[in-house]
Amino acid sequence: MNLFTYGSLMFPEVWRPVAGGENAGLAATLSDHAAWKVRGESYPGLMPSSGRTTAGVLYLDVTAAAIGRLDAFEGTFYERTVVVVRTSEGADVTAFAYVVAADHRHELEDTLWDAEEFRRLHLAGFLTAPPSA
Repeated sequence: MNLFTYGSLMFPEVWRPVAGGENAGLAATLSDHAAWKVRGESYPGLMPSSGRTTAGVLYLDVTAAAIGRLDAFEGTFYERTVVVVRTSEGADVTAFAYVVAADHRHELEDTLWDAEEFRRLHLAGFLTAPPSA
């Protein structure tokens, strides 16, 4: 299975412990979707958004065991959805992506998520930070 990531899972420091290992990854984009800030959190939520494009990492050949770990990590806030992404080489690839479930979309801010801000301010403590209440 292929998995398109657009938030914390783009970073190997998060991917490796959550997925339980390494996977080949390459730059990719997802059209007509945007990664928005989640209110009160450092991670984003993806949802359809006409005319917007989201950059991320496409992980290839993700095992079923890793998908199980990732599903548990993402919880019920997200739904694993089939999407088609475009790689940096211009190939269209079918993959899964975690999209915010419809009943949680009200928790998204009207501000796009910033990966570089996450890297600077939140990455180092992301997996060790206590969960928010």
